[in-house]
Amino acid sequence: MKSDDKIKKLHEASMLLLNEADAKMKEGNVKYMLDAGTLLGAIRHKGFIPWDDDADVCMMREEYDKFLKLAPSLFDGDFGFILPGQKGDNKFYDFVPKITYKKIKVSQAGLDDSFYGGKYSNPALDIFVIDKVPDSHIGRALHTKLLVLIYGLAMGHRQKLDYSKYSKTEGAVIFVLSKIGKLIPLWHTASLYDKAAKMFSKKDKKWVMSTHSAMDHFGDCYKYEWYNDITMSSFEGKDFPVPEGYDGILTKHYGNYMALPPKEKRVPKHLDFDIFEIRRD
Repeated sequence: MKSDDKIKKLHEASMLLLNEADAKMKEGNVKYMLDAGTLLGAIRHKGFIPWDDDADVCMMREEYDKFLKLAPSLFDGDFGFILPGQKGDNKFYDFVPKITYKKIKVSQAGLDDSFYGGKYSNPALDIFVIDKVPDSHIGRALHTKLLVLIYGLAMGHRQKLDYSKYSKTEGAVIFVLSKIGKLIPLWHTASLYDKAAKMFSKKDKKWVMSTHSAMDHFGDCYKYEWYNDITMSSFEGKDFPVPEGYDGILTKHYGNYMALPPKEKRVPKHLDFDIFEIRRD
């Protein structure tokens, strides 16, 4: 199958995920919004970014806590729900909850499918949690470092670590944290991480951060007011909720977000296209 055909197939699966999530969120009265590349796609392309290979939504902490009570019973059959760090699961990829489409199997670059028991081998809708953070630069920096520290402990439950992505100092810190974290059950570290992420949720704050995300996005803070209200935007011919302050969010994250990146950067970020198959079981 050609790369363009694979992307098209993946977009079809992602659309199924978005529609399923939208229906179930409405059923549970949970407010969510398109986020990251999917938000950018809605605003710039009115649909998928042609080379994007996944789908993303976000929700404020109070909505996420409501969603968690419903999610395990909402997604079944062709769809699944992954909540990292549950008891009995001692293998860490990241802290991003995911809704998965189980009828299609993909191979993700840098991910050992056998180590994770195939759990991360399906197209997924990532759910990013928006948490309040301190108003001061120092406070936000300290809160971010706390999350990084706990994340480093969780990394002790990965099959292997690629230290080439880090400086020598960062690598040394991660080495020590991961060795300590390997001795701690992942569910305990995940619980600690969640408590640290939402420690300011009951306070009146001006800034927020996507806490349950990959570590390279830690410290990317946005104004609370940008996420406080929802508007609708067309995405592949259907209206989906987006943050009312999407311009501020996208500008802060991408700069001139309406301009296309150079051609050499218009490539998928996650997929290893050597393997992409429809399951027959």
